[in-house]
Parts: sequence; structure tokens; C-alpha cells
Amino acid sequence: MHQAIADLADTAPIRDDNLGMLRARVDKASMSSLNLDNPFPINTSIKRIRLTLTDEAIEDKIDDLEGQFLAFQGRSFEDTADERVELYRDLHLDDSKLDLFRFGAVEMYGSASYANVKKDPRVSLCVSWPLPNKITQRGLQINCIAEIVPPGDPFYKYMRILLALFGVRYLDTGKAEYPCAYKLWVSEVKDKSLADTEGFVL
Repeated sequence: MHQAIADLADTAPIRDDNLGMLRARVDKASMSSLNLDNPFPINTSIKRIRLTLTDEAIEDKIDDLEGQFLAFQGRSFEDTADERVELYRDLHLDDSKLDLFRFGAVEMYGSASYANVKKDPRVSLCVSWPLPNKITQRGLQINCIAEIVPPGDPFYKYMRILLALFGVRYLDTGKAEYPCAYKLWVSEVKDKSLADTEGFVL
């Protein structure tokens, strides 16, 4: 899965219709959180998850990364598409600088998911994506502990850039800042791939 996210810019080219990255399914996670005060206690929302650099690598790179991203402003998405892809690739070249024990996501609205995580940081991510040259899909349930990261933190800035890097369309949340970013620390992974049940006969 880590490799599939790292390869997004190559496996879902954004130049074809400017929506390739948005359609790439491996980074679209259904995140379930819990609120036992509700009659139906599970809340589910879609989050765009990303691989993250280590905190140390983010600290070293965030100023330069913000500068590179600012250079895209005032130019059309089409004119900067190649540069955006190259920037995304460069962030994933050195495995030693990636934290492979967590994912990152941005909380865009600060409603049910955010309230739930503040009470109980246990969340489950459900992801699926097509396997190359196969008609089957890989599916995983990834159980995580969500750590809330406030605006202004280098990790928050990093995740905000990764979210906006392929944001063809601006989503107006009515807020000057997103409420937070999440460090999603992986605790357990369960295979949920669709596969033929051994011995099953139609």
C-alpha cells in the first residue's frame, strides 16, 4: 500500500483530465470513528491519506516545500502539473526519510470525526485499490491511533500542502484554516481483499 500511494503521480497521471489524482482510490480512505453517546455510534467520513516524512525530515524541508508550493500560485493547474508531479515524486524518493508507521490526513470540517477523535483516538481506515494488470482489488482495514496536530505545526503545514498539491477544485469549507491534521499511527492491519473463498462452489 505504501508503494501504491508513493506511485500515485505515475499510476494516475493528472495531465489526462486533471482529475487522475482525485480518482486514485488508494488514497481515499473511509475513516470510522466512535461516539458511544450516539444511537448509531460509528461515524464514517472520507479522508485523503498520504505517506509522511519523519518529523525530523519535515522540520528540515518545510520552509523549502512551502516556497516551492507558493511558486505555483498565480499559474494555472495545467501549467504547473509537471512540477507538482515532480515535487510529489521527490518527497517519496528516500525511504529512510519516510515514517512507514503512520499516515497523515487533514481534517477539513471539524465536525463529527474531529469530535469523536478528541474523545476516543481509535479509528479504522478502510482502503481499496486495483492491482496492476489484474481485475481484482486489494482491500485493507487499518486500525490506527489518531493524534491531533494543530495549525501552525510543521506536520500540519506539510499535510496541508500535500492535500492542496493536486487540488484542482477549491473546496470552500467556510474556515480560514482547517481545524487540524491527523497523524494516524498504524496499530493493526487486516486484509479485506475480495477473493474467492476456498472450496466455494457456485
